Amino acid sequence: MPAYFADTESGDYYGLSSSGEDLVGRHAWSAWAVTEPQSGRGQGAAGYSWSGLGNPVLGVSGGQTRDLVRTSYSDSSRHTAREREQRLAVSAMFRRRRMHGSASLTLGSELIQRQRLPDRVYGDSLGRPVTLRYPNGRLFGIGGTLAYSNTSLRFYSISPEDGVTVRVDLHRLWSRALYPAPDFGDTETRVALAAYRAVARITWSRAVMAVRANGLVRNGRGASWAGVGGVSNGTLNLDFISFGGSRLLPVRGFPSGVRAGTRAWSAGIEWRMPLFLVERGINVPPLFLERTWALAFVDAGDAWAPRSQGGRPTGCDGGPCLDGYPLDPLLSAGAELGLRGTAIHWLTIALRFGIARQLAGGSGTVTYLALGG
Repeated sequence: MPAYFADTESGDYYGLSSSGEDLVGRHAWSAWAVTEPQSGRGQGAAGYSWSGLGNPVLGVSGGQTRDLVRTSYSDSSRHTAREREQRLAVSAMFRRRRMHGSASLTLGSELIQRQRLPDRVYGDSLGRPVTLRYPNGRLFGIGGTLAYSNTSLRFYSISPEDGVTVRVDLHRLWSRALYPAPDFGDTETRVALAAYRAVARITWSRAVMAVRANGLVRNGRGASWAGVGGVSNGTLNLDFISFGGSRLLPVRGFPSGVRAGTRAWSAGIEWRMPLFLVERGINVPPLFLERTWALAFVDAGDAWAPRSQGGRPTGCDGGPCLDGYPLDPLLSAGAELGLRGTAIHWLTIALRFGIARQLAGGSGTVTYLALGG
């Protein structure tokens, strides 16, 4: 299903979405589009998949997205710029399903047309305006994703249980220009790991210990920076569209993008326990509260960039060091109260009310409301 993510240019967006599938699940399609009336900037995508061969599942997609990226300017400095990216992609997914686990391998390629504009006027050391070094680019990319999961999820589970999930993404871009600009083209590697263990039965469900770790490395002078921080939002599923989406590198208690770079990681440990199985509702308005749960967590994360990618190493003063940066990650701890229910008889909603305390990299206390569980 299509999903709209909040990690893009800020503004008030309006849009629509639709998707469909035939009765036997051989053909499936989806499409979405949004626009910001104030600026007229629009984003959208459409995709189609065919599983008539059984294995692999073949897909084609295309669309246009907008984002804020950090890139090179004419004086060799690096600042943010508005990026419009038009993309056409094809993919093949090979699946292997078993009773106690599943694995998949997805291979794909894409063509990208990229345009960048300064988000504001920047100046050099003498105050003279600077321009983008490489404002446009045509790119070709290939990529692959390997995923495995053997977790279980029962009817009364509050979390995946008794298993692990592993996902590795590799992506490579090349410039298609006659004289390739070194600012375009990069390699990206992402790794996501999670482990879940049900440790005790409490009332109507089981408490779960969960551990996760995410890492990202981007190489090449065209590599954009990834931000660390924020709350990992869940998804509001309306059957025909999903809102929200998981933040790549969350650290609860800190604002999104508080640190950024081409090397980044995030990790966390959680204790999740059930509270009350309510199963009560009202008719007007039609609201139904199904269950509640609580969790305690500790999060950590950091991000940096080498000097060749615009980073500014600060030195280590004899302490632990990596790429010229001291090992001084963000650290936070806190708790959440979660609830899940139904509105208007068919809309399932999960909400999390949280409080997080900054233990390293800050000293503040943050409260938040997040979507999904």
